[in-house]
Amino acid sequence: MGGAMTCAQAVRVVAEDADFTQGPKTTTGNHSFIQRLLENGYDERPLHNKRTPKSEVPTLECVQAVEQILAQV
Repeated sequence: MGGAMTCAQAVRVVAEDADFTQGPKTTTGNHSFIQRLLENGYDERPLHNKRTPKSEVPTLECVQAVEQILAQV
């Protein structure tokens, strides 16, 4: 991609290249995290607490990949 990326484009890069939504790294948490960022520009992580099931929390690897891409935007 040439030029500056939007937030949605950056997250889409992570979703497509890193297989966090439909591949070997898929979890409910990763899928939900990326989907909400793409569709609504909304980061759901502040809503998670100690009672949130682990399966609904994005993996550290996914979060780091998204943050690394967003740092370039």
